[in-house]
Amino acid sequence: MRTAVVIVSLSACSQRSTPEVESGPFDPATAVVRADDSTRVSVHRKDVPLEQMPIIAETFGGLPMSGMANAAIELWVPREDGRLRYRKTTGAIDVSCPEGCFLGDGRATLAVAGMTVDFGKVALGKVAIRGQAKAGVFELTAFDLVSSDLELHATLRVQLADDLGASPIDGCIWFKETPALVQRDPRTAAVLQTTGASRDEAGFFSIKLSGTVGAVRRLAQSCAPAAS
Repeated sequence: MRTAVVIVSLSACSQRSTPEVESGPFDPATAVVRADDSTRVSVHRKDVPLEQMPIIAETFGGLPMSGMANAAIELWVPREDGRLRYRKTTGAIDVSCPEGCFLGDGRATLAVAGMTVDFGKVALGKVAIRGQAKAGVFELTAFDLVSSDLELHATLRVQLADDLGASPIDGCIWFKETPALVQRDPRTAAVLQTTGASRDEAGFFSIKLSGTVGAVRRLAQSCAPAAS
């Protein structure tokens, strides 16, 4: 997960009343409000095209996405002595796709193990992503994707630093393809099988995330919680 993902993810929940929820696409630049003492990002929308949500697209290697998502995002980062203090960020994120969302378009490619391979189209099904920033830490509280083609989960903890790119991270992505995907699109199922480590007893591949926000290391190591 790259810097852009975490910046968007540090969505703040402030003490404001519940804002009005609007629908449809929007210009992300309009969601950013800069003041002398802080920077705030505020998004409360439904039916947002997934291609406008870099937090999700970045997670899946930049593959194109389609479908409509709902987003509740509030970010508040204080500015002190002319500098944003990311370690003091507070907030929460809630992004979801109730149904009808897809990863890939049948034409896009994905870089895997130094090679470029074709990627099909995978149903994402129900997507739920939630996170919270407080006390100098951003942590995903939920990252769950379950569909007829794929099951994917993730954890992420970021120890926030004022130099956001230097913030240490610790996380895990674990996933598995379904028998339905293997039967319908064996090529794409094979791609998923080559992006992570060996399967665990529950049938999941996993990728360990470490390093910093600005230099993420993705390691083919078992890291999925035993509950998976």
